[in-house]
Amino acid sequence: MVAACSPDQDAHLYGGFQGPQLVGNEAYVTVSYVWNETEAQLLADRHCARYGKTAQYIPSITSIPTFSCIAKVAGREMKAAAS
Repeated sequence: MVAACSPDQDAHLYGGFQGPQLVGNEAYVTVSYVWNETEAQLLADRHCARYGKTAQYIPSITSIPTFSCIAKVAGREMKAAAS
């Protein structure tokens, strides 16, 4: 079975040979090997949600989308302190 056809291997449908790669922690995340920023946003939101936060895109001169993980406070969002 080809990896891209397997429902368990949906990561291989992204731009990179090995699928998307996320690097980060509770304060930020970078998302490599995706087709566009919209797909990167979805993965960053999933990463930040592990910490009870949401992802906010940080404009950058690099081609690697970077996001801050923003804490939710009483229905509003507040920037998390960078560590």
